[in-house]
Amino acid sequence: FDHIEGETDEERIEKIINELNPASFNNTNNNNNNMPLFPISIDICLSSFPFGKLLWEKIFSMVYKGPMNAEILIQVDRNNFFNDLMYHLNSSSGSSFAVEYKGEQGRGYGLKKDFLSEASKMFFYDLNLFSISGNGDGLVPNQEFLCHSVLENLGLTETLFTNEQLVKNSGKILAFLLLEGFTIPYKFSYWFWRKFLLTLFDLYYFNREKKTLIYENEFIDLQYHDYELYSNLEGLFKLNEEELRSLDLYMEYEGIELVPNGNEIPVTYENLHFYIKKITDFKLNNKGLDKFMEYFVKGFKLVVQDEFMLMVLSSFIFNEGKDISLIVNGDSLERFPIDDFISNLKLQGYNEDDKTIKDLIYILKNDFTNDQLIKFFHFITSLRAPPYNGFGSLNPLICITKITDPDFIDSKHHLPSSSTCFNLLRLPDYKNKDILLKKLTIAIEDKGGFNLA
Repeated sequence: FDHIEGETDEERIEKIINELNPASFNNTNNNNNNMPLFPISIDICLSSFPFGKLLWEKIFSMVYKGPMNAEILIQVDRNNFFNDLMYHLNSSSGSSFAVEYKGEQGRGYGLKKDFLSEASKMFFYDLNLFSISGNGDGLVPNQEFLCHSVLENLGLTETLFTNEQLVKNSGKILAFLLLEGFTIPYKFSYWFWRKFLLTLFDLYYFNREKKTLIYENEFIDLQYHDYELYSNLEGLFKLNEEELRSLDLYMEYEGIELVPNGNEIPVTYENLHFYIKKITDFKLNNKGLDKFMEYFVKGFKLVVQDEFMLMVLSSFIFNEGKDISLIVNGDSLERFPIDDFISNLKLQGYNEDDKTIKDLIYILKNDFTNDQLIKFFHFITSLRAPPYNGFGSLNPLICITKITDPDFIDSKHHLPSSSTCFNLLRLPDYKNKDILLKKLTIAIEDKGGFNLA
């Protein structure tokens, strides 16, 4: 849609939304694939803020009316987090739940954020379901995961869960993160997003009954997974036949035969394309990887069940997964964006000239490491990564409120506390930078949950 002079972003979005009437996607065209019609205009680059963000939020609001409604109460024991998490995920579908930690005082939306934050760390970091891509640019499925028993993968002697359940539940967690608009620090490679979207696209449009995937990654996708291998294989096309034969290549890769008796079949000009395709399939389209992604996407779809939303997500494939990466991983900056953080702080009871606030700004800019800044942000919000559209997009904005309780005002022993439901930091007026630094450090490093005050 062309931008009309004088037209607001909201008016332009309304036109797009009218075009994206979910009822229209029940129709199909007459091509052989029986693909539902949808306008390519929905493939919008979210980096064109604020328009892309407004459109994304509007699409969500059409399908999910506000945040997830609290219908099921999950009671979680921090000392048994993995089992409680798996029990809930195995027995649930859909997106409505609230969280309560056993023996802790916290209540409300902040606990859901904390729950999803801990769950994402467990599935995308702790459990070895994912590994770093050959490029080192992010996470990809651990292709060996489904080859081992669940006990080997978890390092346990007994468990009630299966590898399939673990992979499906990791897909559910990604769906929850998307629906809530959470960003996480566990960056996925572009190749993973492309593989995920290809599988989602395939299962949604073409393959609801079949057992095999239609779409496969191609040679060009190998650059997102292992650029060095991609570059070396691409270089083979530049060789003449004599140079190619001098490399003494056979139809094998890393000691594994790509075809029967591959170690006896030399690579020639005539079979070079076939050789490269077989390596691409070995790296990107093998049965173990396809099965992993199929489980992952099926888990994802148990949470995101609305067909209109699945259609929108599938369309991200046309932007090579960059949009969905931006939503889940933000800008993936190496350094915490402290200036943006400070410029979007709200003060309640304090003003910018108060000594405690000046001390806080100094500590954030000069004393805290990047890791401590992330922990400080997590302490206030339960989020582990900055939002993809900056701190100004948080609702509500992060607020620092001055403690007015007489029992706190005169005491140097109390720690800062937070209400993650409201992105609120309750900060005593220490009026001493060294004390403030010490108290903040203790608070953000604490592992005790929601009992700290």
